[in-house]
Amino acid sequence: MIRKLSKEDHELLMELVNKKAAENLFIIGDVEAFGYDAEFQTLWGQFNDLGELIAVLLKFENNYIPYAKGQFDVEEFANIINSDQSMRELSGLKEIVEQLAPHIERKLRSENSFYYAKCQKLNLDKNDEQLQHVEELTINEIEENVRLLKSVPEFKTATITMESKKEFWRRKRAELILFV
Repeated sequence: MIRKLSKEDHELLMELVNKKAAENLFIIGDVEAFGYDAEFQTLWGQFNDLGELIAVLLKFENNYIPYAKGQFDVEEFANIINSDQSMRELSGLKEIVEQLAPHIERKLRSENSFYYAKCQKLNLDKNDEQLQHVEELTINEIEENVRLLKSVPEFKTATITMESKKEFWRRKRAELILFV
């Protein structure tokens, strides 16, 4: 059974995605940052007959990220994605995306393979002079940040825009203000 996830499913979702936390960084980060009720983000989960969550599909704006720990309902995930006219990107682990991609009716924006680095240990000296100069990005620095991101070959075709980054910044600032 596949259904939309809610905050009541949080523990099950985290149990699933934390098995490969580095690979599921975007799913974990987006859920932690925006929860289950944001209008630009939706999560679906596939449950087996025992009620265990075995697969998840995250929609963040126009990007879909699937994850499964084994076999999952590829056709139903594809139906969810194909029903969204705003869909532009499909990303995630190669072995999962390769199962879904042939069922996606829209032309994907790119078919690049991406690699990541995983930090196993952080040697952080709190007295480090450089660490003292770390500051939060301001809205006035977003243009420079977008140019920097677009200069990375893998992000050249990404749907990163000044408007989307400013909106993201505003949402994060609003959340921080609510928690103060």
